[in-house]
Amino acid sequence: MSFGWNFSPESASTNLWTATRYLLFVILLFLIPAAAETDEAMDMPIFSGGVATFAPEFPCENGTYRWEASDGFPRTSDSMTFNWTAPQVRSPTEVVISLTMVCDYGCLGSEESSILVHPRPEPALEVYMTASPSRGKPFDYVTFTIVIENTGEVPLALELNDTLPAGIGYVLADPVPDRVIENADGTTTIFWDGLGTLDPGNETAIVIIGEIGEDIPKSASTTDTLTVLGSPDLGNEDNSVGEEVLWVQQVGGGGLADTIEGLIWLRVRLEVELAKMIELSRRLDTRSPGVIVEEKEGELPGDVVRNYTRPATDEQLVLFIDAGGNITRSEYYNFEMGSVLTSEYGPDGALIAESLLSVSMLERLRIDYDDPSLGYRTRTVTDYKTGDTLIETVDPTGKIIRRDYRRIPGIPKEKEFLLRNSATATGRSEWGDVSASDDADVIVTYRSELKLAKGASPIPATVGDVIVYNFSVENVGDVTIANITLSDDRLGRGAGLNRTTLKPGEIAVGKANYTVISSDLPGPIVNTATATGTDPQGDEIEDEDTVTVPLYLLVPEISLIKTPDKNVVAVGEVVTYSFVVENVGTTTVTDLSLFDDLLNETVDLDRTVLDPGDVAVGTADYTVRPEDLPGPVVNNATATGIAIVRIARPEDVSQSPGAGVDGEPVSAEDSAVVNVTAPPPKINVNKTALQKSVRPGDEITYIIEINYTKQGEPINSTSVTVNDTFSRPVEFVSADPWPVKWGDRWQRWVEETDENGRINITLVVRTKKQDFTFDMEQGISGEGFVNVASDYDTAPPSYILTNVVTVRDANSSDVMNKTSETVFVGEVGTELSTREHGSGSYDSEEVLRMRTENKSISMEKDVSATYAPTTLGLYNGRVVEYSSRWSQEARAKNRITGASMTEAYRYATSIDRESKFFLDRNESVMEIDSEFDGMAEIGFFKMPSNTSGPRSTPTFELREDYAGSFRVSERVDEYGRGVSYEKSAAGSGLVAGDRRIGSSQRSYESGAGFYESEEIIETATNYIAKEINLTHAPAYQKISDATLIDASGKWKEGMRSKTPGTSLIAEEYTSITELDKDSIFRGLNDLSTEADFSGRARYRTIAKSGSRSGGGSIYIRDINLVDEWVEIANRGDDVVNMTGWNLSDDDGHGWPFPYSERSQLQPGHVRHHRHQRRECSSGERIHRGHLPEGDRLPQLVSQAGENRRKGDLERREPGGGGSSEDRPHPRRHRVWRLPRQRRQGDRRSRGRLCRQGDQLHRPGGAVAFLLPRRDLCEQDRRG
Repeated sequence: MSFGWNFSPESASTNLWTATRYLLFVILLFLIPAAAETDEAMDMPIFSGGVATFAPEFPCENGTYRWEASDGFPRTSDSMTFNWTAPQVRSPTEVVISLTMVCDYGCLGSEESSILVHPRPEPALEVYMTASPSRGKPFDYVTFTIVIENTGEVPLALELNDTLPAGIGYVLADPVPDRVIENADGTTTIFWDGLGTLDPGNETAIVIIGEIGEDIPKSASTTDTLTVLGSPDLGNEDNSVGEEVLWVQQVGGGGLADTIEGLIWLRVRLEVELAKMIELSRRLDTRSPGVIVEEKEGELPGDVVRNYTRPATDEQLVLFIDAGGNITRSEYYNFEMGSVLTSEYGPDGALIAESLLSVSMLERLRIDYDDPSLGYRTRTVTDYKTGDTLIETVDPTGKIIRRDYRRIPGIPKEKEFLLRNSATATGRSEWGDVSASDDADVIVTYRSELKLAKGASPIPATVGDVIVYNFSVENVGDVTIANITLSDDRLGRGAGLNRTTLKPGEIAVGKANYTVISSDLPGPIVNTATATGTDPQGDEIEDEDTVTVPLYLLVPEISLIKTPDKNVVAVGEVVTYSFVVENVGTTTVTDLSLFDDLLNETVDLDRTVLDPGDVAVGTADYTVRPEDLPGPVVNNATATGIAIVRIARPEDVSQSPGAGVDGEPVSAEDSAVVNVTAPPPKINVNKTALQKSVRPGDEITYIIEINYTKQGEPINSTSVTVNDTFSRPVEFVSADPWPVKWGDRWQRWVEETDENGRINITLVVRTKKQDFTFDMEQGISGEGFVNVASDYDTAPPSYILTNVVTVRDANSSDVMNKTSETVFVGEVGTELSTREHGSGSYDSEEVLRMRTENKSISMEKDVSATYAPTTLGLYNGRVVEYSSRWSQEARAKNRITGASMTEAYRYATSIDRESKFFLDRNESVMEIDSEFDGMAEIGFFKMPSNTSGPRSTPTFELREDYAGSFRVSERVDEYGRGVSYEKSAAGSGLVAGDRRIGSSQRSYESGAGFYESEEIIETATNYIAKEINLTHAPAYQKISDATLIDASGKWKEGMRSKTPGTSLIAEEYTSITELDKDSIFRGLNDLSTEADFSGRARYRTIAKSGSRSGGGSIYIRDINLVDEWVEIANRGDDVVNMTGWNLSDDDGHGWPFPYSERSQLQPGHVRHHRHQRRECSSGERIHRGHLPEGDRLPQLVSQAGENRRKGDLERREPGGGGSSEDRPHPRRHRVWRLPRQRRQGDRRSRGRLCRQGDQLHRPGGAVAFLLPRRDLCEQDRRG
């Protein structure tokens, strides 16, 4: 006797191996030694869990079998074959298998064999990755080395994939990969599908070389742009002006003093807002019915955080209470004001600090009481937009005794990014697959910097010289800088550069000229140039340089100021005049003298030689005489002298002393007016802003008109002081004439009236502008109650800029007047508002980006919520129960492009949605992928422009409402004047949808039951493609546990397109129980549709066009496929007999004009050919035979019946009788067409009038309507 066996491992997917062994069995006279067979069997490998099958070599037909095994499973078996599983062992173990067999003829035999069971080999591997270098900058190469080690016990077939992060591009790899895929998110995935077999204990290396790029995602940044930099205190003895010890951005053009003054005004404003927030917090009644109370444990044992929320007013109060029941801190949120009030209390309940954070304005005020000592206060005000911080210490009397200035930097010039490369290796074997991963980080130093160098020639210069300014802008950073512009505060943007984009190390150059004029004297000419560019991440980079050019021409000039000691006198009074002569030039004046025409004498001065800046004074008296009445007394004084003028250059004079020295007469005049017992003079002032409404950063031009009169007569040559003050800081741009002084809120002039008593001043200022960015990423998951409200707006708060001008007589403070002018400062932007509330499970991830510079807001939100009642435990065993179905909404407005978008869900038991919103100054995009059970509203509204009024027709209008269970995928994108719309929706419930393209096209549907629709709309081309499937069924929707919506209306669906005054194509299905339709509008005048429906349908086509003939007197003037008539006119001068004429269509079917009295068509007359219409009911059919003489054209029945099939249409050929094969069949159909707009050069005839072979072509100004339909009238009738 002998038996054999075969072995198979656990998995059928591995390589099977088999072996057969024969053991000894005693039968008749044959005997085979068992020892040899046993040794051979033990040499064969079998592993833990392996399966072997044993069977006798010569089995008995009716024998009995008994198998036994010393280990494994099973231990025994009475079957002819023995299926045995090897036991789990940790070391090689011997197992004995035996067989006892009794044949039916009484023969008995037995045999056994030993099997050596080995432990199962385990696969394993490790992956190690390194990056060299681990730090770099853009355009550097990085070598990644990936080492894969087989740490298992079996050979492995290797596969590898590596993902390079966004910001590192693939260059090459060794070995060469099988695939390299550049992903949409900027990453690159590299695949090695077969790296060969790696034996246990061995390792292999893969090398990847990548290049660091410039387009690194901002999300990889490790730089904190709000790190506080330390600065010495202002006013210290060692540093009286303040000095920052680390690099920060420039504070602004006004200098440190103006910055501190702005912070003081900010503190005053925030103190007012702080007082208002304190009053509002006190008005919040935490015991009122509308307040929701929540309580949770604090950070320390026994602490409690109690939250009071009033949804009606969007207010929230949070109290932090310690274990002793004392309030340690309170936070009051008022979302309408966009501010947070925080109050801190000491152990005795005393208030120790209050702070106000304006979230919308990014400003903060904090007041610490009894700091640094009892009765003192420390006020800290911070403007986070600029990083400026002012710390004031106030004594008990309210006096500020100390002021410290700090600074927070803005966007750093150098940033760091962390880029992570990840690799995953997979090893495959007959014993299973294993994988391992590792990654390597690369720190990228990202430096964006420009260096501007400015030079001038010649230096020094004189009047009339042309100064040539040379500019050099070098990219000294590590990345490409684009959009480089150069501006100069004196030259404007006249200095153009030869290139606007610079790679690292590249240089752009430019040149500009300036001619020195006399008003530049005495010099020097100082001007500053600024180079500005944008790095690949969109951050603005700038640098500036200043050049000073001294002037050497000496200017001879003196001034005279004459002042009376009285402005109003009586006859006999003495007026004392004071005279001040000043050398306001740059050269010495000699032989100075002064003559007054009223005194008719020379006035003695205290000196006759004046160096530059010196002053000579004198006085003279005048007694008012009767002949001076009625006044005023006006006198003029003239000062004269000789100025020493050096015309030559200084170097010429030094080489030849006395060269170029000459004398030039100089003079100055002034007058004085004294009223003689007359009414005081009057100053009329008027200020007008040429721009009544501007945006932040725009210029405003003001015209100031001053009229100085007395008794209606102008007062000329009189000095007045003009003070101009603004309610907010502005940037001074220019003025004519130039003011004597100015600041960021005021200007001052001292001018003389002209001969008409007038002074005109033109002032140009620029409003302040501040841009900011906001990035947010958040993820929330949990169960309970959710109430979230977020609002984002890229438009800065608007305000009224008030400007007050005050004019005074320089000689009399009693004569003054003032007026004011207001300008609205504001701009439109983009807005996004989100709201969520409900109870149950909630899982949300959101990424939001906002940039005020380009008015962009982008939001990507992935949220899943399921409704369930929720109970929240409170302090002292109290509970709060919430049972609120989910409501979620996102509403966006683009006030720049005139678009608005809405995505809203109400009374939902489940919501699973992915939403994307994007808005900027050019476009608006809404993308939705949502699955919900509840009510939903999706809307999009696009006006022609942001200035369109309420009577303007929207460019595109979308409103879709769902109630039930639906899956909706939708995308709407507006750019310029065009809107693209794509939708795919399916579900059951109540649906009402309406989409309109201006006043020309519309697509709509409404009803209850099953709904499936796909639709595309392109407003630019008037393209609409719609595929819809509807089945009516009653719909019910719960909006609360006690409220149910019952909607059982049948479906209504339709589309239309019209060209005003030219054409109309429309189809509408009503009372629909089933509808399966596919329609396409290819422009305004082309509709193709196929429909299978049960219900009623109406099709309308109206085409109004000109002649449809080739130039003869008879032509087709109009066609109406709804009422089915053709209008034929005679435009000639003679009567035309229409007998013998034939009307035909594109398919060659004709209708002859029979002989009758009506065949005579008079000039100018119109003949309508049509068939009698009637409606038919469901299941009824109309048949038509010959067209009787004088009758109209055959009718095509348009009234729809029940149980339609898609594509069914019947048409009877003209002719009588016919066999049963000639009768209409419900499954046969024909498409009737009117032609599309004929292309240029298309000479094909769509419809024609023929006579004796002459063809009259119909023009192409018609519309096209493709309509498969079916005539359901069953009974034979005659038309």
